[in-house]
Amino acid sequence: MMWNPYQMGWLWPVLTVLFLFLLGVGVVLFARWFSNNADRDSRVRHQGAALDTAGERFARGEITAEEFESMKRSLGS
Repeated sequence: MMWNPYQMGWLWPVLTVLFLFLLGVGVVLFARWFSNNADRDSRVRHQGAALDTAGERFARGEITAEEFESMKRSLGS
């Protein structure tokens, strides 16, 4: 007699549901990880651009050294 996967009785549907659940969890975790990395990269670019702008304003004499240092601290650099 040949083996039939449906002879496993209740185990086959349980393993299928478990597999689908774990696959869904994996997709959600990957999406969250990808989203967090994209947000982090975006923040770093914006902070760098803001600091560059503040440096240019300081170089042109539009802001004082104290204002520039305050901006640097605010941007976390």
